Amino acid sequence: MSRTLLVALALLLTPLAAAAETSVAPSTTYRAVSSGDAVQDRLFYLFTLIQAEPKLAAQLDQDPALAALAAERRSRFSRQPDCATTPACFMAAYQWTDADIEAVAKVFKARAGEALWRAKLVAPMRASGYFIRYADRDDGELLALAWRDAANGMNQIIRVYGQGETPRYPAIDSINFDVKSPSFASLVASLHAVTAEVTDPSLAGPSLRFARGLLYVNAREDAGRFSPAEDPENRETARFLKHVNFRKYRYSALLVLGDGPDTPESRLGAFGKLRVMTAVRRWREGLAPVIIVSGGNVHPANTPYNEAIEMRRELMERYGVPAKAILVEPHARHTTTNFRNAARLMHRYGVPFDKDALVVTSESHSLYVEGPAFAERCQKELGYMPFRFVARVSPFDVAFRPLAESLQLDAQDPLDP
Repeated sequence: MSRTLLVALALLLTPLAAAAETSVAPSTTYRAVSSGDAVQDRLFYLFTLIQAEPKLAAQLDQDPALAALAAERRSRFSRQPDCATTPACFMAAYQWTDADIEAVAKVFKARAGEALWRAKLVAPMRASGYFIRYADRDDGELLALAWRDAANGMNQIIRVYGQGETPRYPAIDSINFDVKSPSFASLVASLHAVTAEVTDPSLAGPSLRFARGLLYVNAREDAGRFSPAEDPENRETARFLKHVNFRKYRYSALLVLGDGPDTPESRLGAFGKLRVMTAVRRWREGLAPVIIVSGGNVHPANTPYNEAIEMRRELMERYGVPAKAILVEPHARHTTTNFRNAARLMHRYGVPFDKDALVVTSESHSLYVEGPAFAERCQKELGYMPFRFVARVSPFDVAFRPLAESLQLDAQDPLDP
């Protein structure tokens, strides 16, 4: 298949991505609200915004329809007395049914036009970019879609890390317990007791705490690592980028894709070392002002080593690249999210989207990134392409443009939303 046809296929598969380039852009100066829980903020930013405004939270708590639903959901435990010995019982009670989800969505739609909701919820949602794929929807539909995402995200956590459902990538993302063991039943009962002890009138609170608890006991809080993003790894780079004249460079950034080692004692994979070496050459040639290293704690499963942090270490200690020339993206677990998360960093730190960037990787990996199989994978896993292919530059390098849809948070991927 010719390269022209490959590009055409990618464009056909990404109508929303193309539209995102011309849609209303989120604010480049927006700074996210913090709840004090970095995992919640990345997975369930809708709830963080609601909690940050007491009047808004109170209106939800006092809404008659939602109060009745909250009471009915709490009663589900008393109707199932065998929950103490049957973990599946707890899982069913904490999950959101389709009827539950739509009942809440109806309330969000109805209240979206109120001044407080527009100012304290809708406006920051749009400015953040975290809901950018819904930017063309009216306020009511925006809130309803964001709520559905959050509810389904909680359900996904419960299914995978409470019920042992197989995740998309079981080798690295699976539950850490035997769900059929008596010890797990005891653990779940204890988690329920800890969750229920908190007197919280909010509708989402119990399920949110239970889902968060499952991530905690499974040591799956990857989403909250290295937050906020610029503290401390990217702080110096953030200051540097404010003064960069990007017109002086051929590319806006060099993106190095992570390659985790296959042995627990290794900090950086062999292909990762070669990718770093190649990126240093490009940087020394003056092709771009900054190197973005992207990769999380991925291979082998539950590794203590972070791909991006280890690449940064290699760049600085072996090659003498200054810290200000390196942006760390420490969350991506797959090639799809390497590109998506890099785009998020570029947006955050003012790296232009209207200038080509260069991905530096191994030859076979660059061919994969350019091909139709990867475009199809992005569509399947993300629902869009996080970048637009521009041109092959060398056997190792592909020029691309990041796309704004990458800013959308994805609660269905609890380890890297």
